[in-house]
Amino acid sequence: MKTCNGPSRLLVQLMCITFLPVFVAQRVEVSPEVTGYVGDDVTLHCQLIQGPTHTNITQVQWALQDEEGTGKKKVTLIVFNTMFGVNISESPLKERVAFDKHSLVIKALEMKDAGSYTCIISTFPSGAFEGTTKLVVQENMALSVGAALRVAAVLLLLAILMAVVFLVSIRRYDPSTARVQTAPDILKYVQKQQ
Repeated sequence: MKTCNGPSRLLVQLMCITFLPVFVAQRVEVSPEVTGYVGDDVTLHCQLIQGPTHTNITQVQWALQDEEGTGKKKVTLIVFNTMFGVNISESPLKERVAFDKHSLVIKALEMKDAGSYTCIISTFPSGAFEGTTKLVVQENMALSVGAALRVAAVLLLLAILMAVVFLVSIRRYDPSTARVQTAPDILKYVQKQQ
């Protein structure tokens, strides 16, 4: 087996040094899927991974894939522009979205918030990069446990109330002896009367 040495080896090293950064391209990094719970806040992370050429971020935008409509269009939710600041668009999420760096925060999740959210980062001079996160919304287990505890407490109170009613119904007050008579005392009294 022949090894590279001398000028050939130098040429391979120069090619690696020159072309390797090209293979490390800029991209947007997002989580492919995030699970959130009804009533909780959720953060969909988005980050620009710089490549060999440093670029400046000029705008960050989050959009929701409108799968119910025709043509799968994207509904813009919120936009941050370095010159003009933040703009929250008219959408069902208008009052519940915010930015955390480049990430999208959705407050007080609802079941209908589930869907595909796209982060679009515009840069100069490299252009725009995007990534999509699927948001899965589930019922909050803490709410289910709390509801079960409330039902158990109501059942316990009902059982105590029934026990008190039962005890009161089997005891009778006898004014002549000024004492409470139990069911066996009442049976003896009834037998004497016969």
